[in-house]
Amino acid sequence: MESLTQAESDDLRILARLYQIIDREPVFAAALEFVLSSSAEHFSRRQCSTLVRTILCCLLKETGRRFHGIGQADRAEEVFQVAAAVRPGNSDRIVACLLLAIAEQRRLHSLRPLVVDAILRALLSEVWHTSRRTDRAAVLSAAAWAAFTTGARERLRSVTRQLATVVSSPGDSVLLAFYEAKVAAGDGRNLDEEDAMARFLEAATTLPRSDPSYKDVLSLAALELRSRAISDHYRPDEASAIDRAAEAMRRQHWGEAARQNEQVLRGRQDPAGRAKDRALAELSRLLDGQLQTSARLDACIDRLVADDLLASRSKWSPGLGIEEFLVKLLGQAVEVYMSGDHAVPVTRITDLMGEFRGGAAVGRRPGSTFSRGDALADLALTDLLSQETVALSAQEVVSCFPDLAVLWVNLLNSDDGFVVVTSALQPGSPTPIVRRTLLDASGAKALAGSMGQRSEQIESTHLSEIAQLIFADLKPLSENSKMLVVPDSAAWDMPWSELVPPEVPEYAITISMASAARLRQARPSKIPRVVGVFDDALPGARIEAAKLHELRTLGTIKFVQATSLAQLDEALHSATFDLLTVAVHGASGDGFEYRFLLPDGPSSPSALLRMPLPPTVVLGSCWSAASAVHQDTVAAALACLATGASRVIGGLWAIDDSVAGKLLARTYESHFAGVPLPRAFRHAHLSLEAAERRQAAGLTLIGRA
Repeated sequence: MESLTQAESDDLRILARLYQIIDREPVFAAALEFVLSSSAEHFSRRQCSTLVRTILCCLLKETGRRFHGIGQADRAEEVFQVAAAVRPGNSDRIVACLLLAIAEQRRLHSLRPLVVDAILRALLSEVWHTSRRTDRAAVLSAAAWAAFTTGARERLRSVTRQLATVVSSPGDSVLLAFYEAKVAAGDGRNLDEEDAMARFLEAATTLPRSDPSYKDVLSLAALELRSRAISDHYRPDEASAIDRAAEAMRRQHWGEAARQNEQVLRGRQDPAGRAKDRALAELSRLLDGQLQTSARLDACIDRLVADDLLASRSKWSPGLGIEEFLVKLLGQAVEVYMSGDHAVPVTRITDLMGEFRGGAAVGRRPGSTFSRGDALADLALTDLLSQETVALSAQEVVSCFPDLAVLWVNLLNSDDGFVVVTSALQPGSPTPIVRRTLLDASGAKALAGSMGQRSEQIESTHLSEIAQLIFADLKPLSENSKMLVVPDSAAWDMPWSELVPPEVPEYAITISMASAARLRQARPSKIPRVVGVFDDALPGARIEAAKLHELRTLGTIKFVQATSLAQLDEALHSATFDLLTVAVHGASGDGFEYRFLLPDGPSSPSALLRMPLPPTVVLGSCWSAASAVHQDTVAAALACLATGASRVIGGLWAIDDSVAGKLLARTYESHFAGVPLPRAFRHAHLSLEAAERRQAAGLTLIGRA
């Protein structure tokens, strides 16, 4: 079988993302309709391979079942008809095609984990519709092997559960025991693991050669026995370093695991695999108690940066992720600081977490992928994920931003409750101040109420408590202070315009200080040029457009109003602008499925990314700046930063349109009179009535302060 073509690989990635959408709970009809529209938009344009059509058919059938689940039987039947139209053959043929994809090891392991998962899901869906000619136990055993070898823990659990219902021979039962042992190991059920593995090894020795599963059982038994020999003796001549590392981690021999993972990465050629091995080595050091000082933590971070930790995104299995590792590392850094050591590792790890969670390689322009259709262009947003690991020290942050106060905010769960970790840098000071606060039930409730749109209704006293907790180490600040806030993904959607101390005249939020340092600085023009597209049905859009027309009449700005995406594209390609504003509805969703409802129809954010964006972009649209639901998606506002903008004003949640229009109109009036944008935006917010300020906090400034 030949390797996947680029087009086929792109198709499979799109299908994997569509599977993610229908996995959301609760799933709504709008999400299911999006799956259908994306499928029609992309897959109807050309002839797809049998493998792609196979998985597309299974995806559509799953979508139909979801429609049934929400009580839309008629819509479900329509979807089943579409699935039948793309179906490449009967269930036996479909399963054979999927098995071939699994059997080809080179192909399977060259794909991203989500794509492998999509293949397995399709297989599990279709196997139950095969004829008697198909050995379902053999099919499920093959699926279990694929899930096991690629670290797909959740899929292995579901495959094993289904395999248990179809065992029909002694060999099937033996294979089932092996995979039950591996599921138990993944769950940490050591006694169940030992019991299942003992049953497997005992039965494996008596299985007759005539059993169809004999070779598979023999191979797995040899693998297990070799692993046990490694665990007992760690003899280099008996197994590879990868086997020894895996076995040491399974046995929780962390010191040995660190040494073996180091040995593995020395022989690695691919950057992603090397990055993962480095992370496993450092995780093992952490669990072995080797990172007990700030100096050792700094050395650990240096090694992670040198081996490009963020390049390993696609190599981590669901049960073992970069974020979980970094949270553990952050917890250790805070503990070390609390014991009296210095706090620099805390800020470096926190900033590295922001690079990972934010998802945008800010400052890098996309390639030609964006011009290949909406579905694929949307998916290309995920390719903006940072591949260069950067972990700035506090001294480097001060060098880049000598006049800024900086605050990193992390909201973490622990065994004792909810923990808020803040790391602050006073302007010009390279000495971080770290605060760790364990919230009681009342504090946790107040914090939960200050997230997202719920914050518009939170009591003022609770909001003040949260603000005091978060900003305690950045007071007092001078009236000329500028501030950058680095929230983690949980804190990203908080009402920062209301939380930032009122005496601070300028602030912005950013995913990391490293990303802020990569942004170009916006330079003011003598007569700024502004281009915008507006939905005249929105009162706020009319307020914003009227102010820009007024400023144009006064000669303060040059202003071009577009009435369609095509006109906007033509304007941006025909002249250089300082500010782009998009005042339209935003359809809820993140990254892949987010849509701007422009006057001439819905549009993906990727349409903007094919245009030469000015330094400042204003997305007066709901959810345009919301944190991404998945770690492999990019919010629209961050995507604009990644493709050339220096700063973006965007909506964190479903914002009040009229209030947003008033806020932006006041911002423009001040900004185009010569006031820097962050200061004009801040002043405009503080000038609103108290009730309006709560609603206007849904708009935030992202980028450089």
